Amino acid sequence: MTKKEDAPGLKRSVNLNNTATLRKEYEVLKSKYQKLLQVDVEKQNIEHLLQERIKELSCLYDIANVIEKSGKSIDEIMQGSVNLIPPSWQYPEITRARITLDENIFVSPKFKISKWVQSSDIYINGTRSGCVEVYYLKKKPVIDEGPFLKEERLLIDSICGRLGRACERIMAERQLKTEKIELRNKNIALREILSKVQEEKKETNDIIIGNVDRIVMPIIHELESQLSEDYFSILNLLKTSLMEITSPFVDNISSQIENLTPTEIQICNMIKNGMQTKEICKMRHIAPATVNRHRENIRKKLDISNKSINLTTYLKTIMNN
Repeated sequence: MTKKEDAPGLKRSVNLNNTATLRKEYEVLKSKYQKLLQVDVEKQNIEHLLQERIKELSCLYDIANVIEKSGKSIDEIMQGSVNLIPPSWQYPEITRARITLDENIFVSPKFKISKWVQSSDIYINGTRSGCVEVYYLKKKPVIDEGPFLKEERLLIDSICGRLGRACERIMAERQLKTEKIELRNKNIALREILSKVQEEKKETNDIIIGNVDRIVMPIIHELESQLSEDYFSILNLLKTSLMEITSPFVDNISSQIENLTPTEIQICNMIKNGMQTKEICKMRHIAPATVNRHRENIRKKLDISNKSINLTTYLKTIMNN
């Protein structure tokens, strides 16, 4: 066979080899293209997921702003929050929301009820007080919780938690305000009662002093004209004690030192009126050492022992306070 006769066969072999090479290159390119498509789809999915998470975070942030700006109005917080919910779900154009709190209902624009619903309860101080409901108006593919994402379950639960805590804070502030008003009213009433008691006490004191002046003092004056000088100190003490029936002396000294004995209070009264140890001994029929011991105990209980304070002067100061 000549070389010319062999040429067509050789040419066909070359063409077959070129076709096989092109097919391999095509398969390689096709595989790379499919991988690129897959990467692009994954990228789009990631971008979509990121956008959904951003919407969810924005929802919580915006609700926090509503709670802060609405101050103490629970109704404003609920209405502002329900309007923020639909744009934060996967299909905002067909999403509607409703918040129920006790007897109050708050809904998003163009609200409708459907069979595709996701809900969560609102608890206030441990008691179920309402709920948040999110509706899809059209059927959508089943995902995690019906047509709803698991992230949307976390979001609606977080919304309910925030709303519940906001209500607790506002209700606590209202309760505190009410209690402050009640306390202020009670204080006013108490001051009025104390003022009335002081008025009645003064009236009673005036009556006692008047009776002492009209009835008792004439008898003492009569005794002064008939008794010897030995009894003058006793009569003077009696007169002074009668005039101090309404004096705050005993109350003051008792409030300062509650453990003063009755005897010590009596001796305090004698010392305050200028009686010397000898006179106290004679009146109470006790020894000077006993009076001195009483003086030491009184100074100790009045917290003036080992101090350069005159007991008589100190007791007069208490009487005049």
